[in-house]
Formats: sequence, C-alpha cells, structure tokens
Amino acid sequence: MRFKRWAIGITALITVILFIGCDDDRPVQGTIAPAFTLQSLTSATKSQADFYGKPLVLDFWATWCSPCKAAMPDVSHLALQFRDHVNVIGVSTESNSKVSDFWTHSGNKYATYLDPVGRAMNSFSVQSFPTMVVLDDHGVMQYEGSPPDLYKVRQILSKLIGENKSE
Repeated sequence: MRFKRWAIGITALITVILFIGCDDDRPVQGTIAPAFTLQSLTSATKSQADFYGKPLVLDFWATWCSPCKAAMPDVSHLALQFRDHVNVIGVSTESNSKVSDFWTHSGNKYATYLDPVGRAMNSFSVQSFPTMVVLDDHGVMQYEGSPPDLYKVRQILSKLIGENKSE
C-alpha cells in the first residue's frame, strides 16, 4: 500500500513537472517567428519584414560573453560564405556606444543590430548567449540553438538556398 501511494505521488509530480515544462512560449521549428524590430548602429530601424526574401540568421550576443567572441570569426565566415543568399546579423541588447566601440574593433564581416529593450530577445526566449536563430525567407523558424551548431546551420542554409533556387 505504501508503495502504491509513493508511485502515485511520483507519477503526479512528474505529470506536474511535464505540464509546467510544456508551457513554453518559445517559437518552435516550422512556425512563423515572432515579429521584431531592431535598431542599426546608425539608429535606422529594421523590422522582421525588411529581411524577407532571404533566409535570416540572428546571432544573439553580448560584448562580455567570451563564447560569443570566440564564435564571431566562425559567424563571420558563415556570413561571407552565404553573403549573396542569406542575411546574417548580430543582435545585442547592450548600449549603442558599447556595441559600436566593440564592433568597430572586432573585424566582423556581418552587421549587428541593437535590441535596446530586449523585445526580440524575449520574443525568441533567448536565455543564454550565444544563441542563434535561423528563419527561412518567409520568416518561418528553421533552427534555434544555444550554443549554436554552425555545421547544422550551414546544412539548413544550404537546403534553404537550394529550395529558393528551384522556385
């Protein structure tokens, strides 16, 4: 009898944990990504729709993040590799002056944008840096990873580009 109560209690606890865990507002693969607006380092505003027509890679990063800095040369290489067919952009929630100073001296080969109040970051449920999100040319989520798997990202982008060329 004690074992039965214990088993029922454990089962109930697991059910509650799974139920709570399923209440996740994160965008998932195959769904339309949440709308977002970003600000360039020159204060121009860009919305998600401005990037439609090409796949989009969002690289959420911070100046204080060592793994972000370590990944930047690889992200730059990714941006150069797909430059004619994919938009690759960095996204930071830090101040314009801090990001501008860092970016000017970084040698990165892709644009970065500001998310001043963290709306895009919150919309994509970014919980750690670096986080990378890949959207297709219509804004549909294809990938989200933290830390990003750049090999997988390259595979996804190659597939998306191949699909676009055949249309």
